[in-house]
Amino acid sequence: MSNTPTTTVSAVRKMGAADVLDTIANLSNDEVFTPPKLANQVLDLLPKHVWSDSSLKFLDPCVKTGVFLREIVKRLMVGLKDEFPDVVERREHILRNQIYGIAITELTALMSRRTVYCSSDATREPNPDFPENCYSAVKFDEPEGNIAFPLVGHNWPEKKGIIAPSTSCAVCGAKYSDFTGDDREGMENYAYPFIHMDIQEIFGEMQFDVVIGNPPYQIGKNSADKNNAARSIYQCFVEKGDSLRPRYLSFIIPSRWMNGGRDEVSTVRDVVFGSGKTRHLVDHRFEGDIFPGVKVPGGVCYFLLDRQYTGGFEYTYHSAEFTGSVSNVENPSQNFYRDPRSSSIINKVKSKCIDSMNTVVSSQKPYGLRNNFPAQPGRLHNSVEVITSSGIEYADADLIRDPMSNLCKYKIFLSKTTSENGGKINSDGARRLFSRIIVGEPNQVCSETYLAIGSYDEENSANNMMQFLRTRFVRYLAGCRIDTQNISKDKFDLIPLLDMSRSWCDAELFEFFDLSIEEIELICSTIKEMP
Repeated sequence: MSNTPTTTVSAVRKMGAADVLDTIANLSNDEVFTPPKLANQVLDLLPKHVWSDSSLKFLDPCVKTGVFLREIVKRLMVGLKDEFPDVVERREHILRNQIYGIAITELTALMSRRTVYCSSDATREPNPDFPENCYSAVKFDEPEGNIAFPLVGHNWPEKKGIIAPSTSCAVCGAKYSDFTGDDREGMENYAYPFIHMDIQEIFGEMQFDVVIGNPPYQIGKNSADKNNAARSIYQCFVEKGDSLRPRYLSFIIPSRWMNGGRDEVSTVRDVVFGSGKTRHLVDHRFEGDIFPGVKVPGGVCYFLLDRQYTGGFEYTYHSAEFTGSVSNVENPSQNFYRDPRSSSIINKVKSKCIDSMNTVVSSQKPYGLRNNFPAQPGRLHNSVEVITSSGIEYADADLIRDPMSNLCKYKIFLSKTTSENGGKINSDGARRLFSRIIVGEPNQVCSETYLAIGSYDEENSANNMMQFLRTRFVRYLAGCRIDTQNISKDKFDLIPLLDMSRSWCDAELFEFFDLSIEEIELICSTIKEMP
């Protein structure tokens, strides 16, 4: 047997179509392994000249299987052939001087070193007595080589020297109670080094030219308790990656940041939309297209930011039934419309109506009642009827807030969760979005299960609003903004606020807004009738 170690390139060639990195199960829906096909699609966004530049340094700050680094090595081995004719010298230069990674767990550190160096120990040399054993393609002085996994902890703020169980990490938002206790001994703490440490502590004084990867999406428990639910973390990687000022920045992340929402998405919007440096944004509406078997509500996207570029970006959208691209997208507004086909419909609505429905939709907890409010055993002299997820209950009137001044009026109660997970398309190719819509009577309120909409003196007006919300037209416009399971008032900003003294049906709305046959077919093919 030759003493030349099996390189990453030749190993992949020998495997042919069967790539072991296609077969590895994901750690979770939050830490998703990147299929080699997807990794190459992301790398294809980079300009070709990077593969023939021996001075560039590539960093994957969230290494899992090592697929990005492996595919980068393959491309550099081809691109640097003229500069380094000797394959051993070329491999040595690439692995020692150009390829760097930071693992997210100890397991992924070992896995990625095995992928890139052909050995989980980068100091391992050939053993003549056991020639079949793996050894490092390039011998380093330390076992980790250039794929680091330094031990680091969360940043738990203290008060008078005490860390409360409800304390959250100042860096990533992880809950102290989720990562402490006897049952956690010896387990990963998921304090990802890239965002919890200064990069100079890991690699010293070094400027990375390309930062690329697929970061963890959430951290914490997927709990029904919103105070202990999983928290988005991908935006921390985007922000930290951008702060390194690489020439090129590219990440695979959830798409839900595009339509606003929680505060953390503003970080991503500022980097991708606000920098003016983005060249490409590729959006997959349904994550199953690229991550089979993985649930990421709202879909997945990836982008390429070029520090030396200024101008519009190319946006490519993929859904189950449509793929389309828009060139030279500049200064995206607060409301970025993911499906390019929706723009003409939205523009027609905006040109005819100034006011939108978000002005008559409540915030969460419309009347100040959580789902676990102290319900009374029955109707008492000071009771208010409450519509809850389990039916009608009663609450003390002193607990009720009325910020919309519609307590004594008719209104609409709309379930704040979609009928599908994030409006996901069903097997019939369409989605429903809204689930329960009911008319709230005077002196009737709802728990946080619902949003409250409108304030009407006449029951007929409330009924008209209910029928309006049931139309495909309205639900299509809402669907342009809804990417997750929860519905909030900001998702109604594309829906026109119309006169509810009259009723509206789809045919009347299509005519009122002068929709084309193609636009009507789009709405009817993507939104199904409500039962």
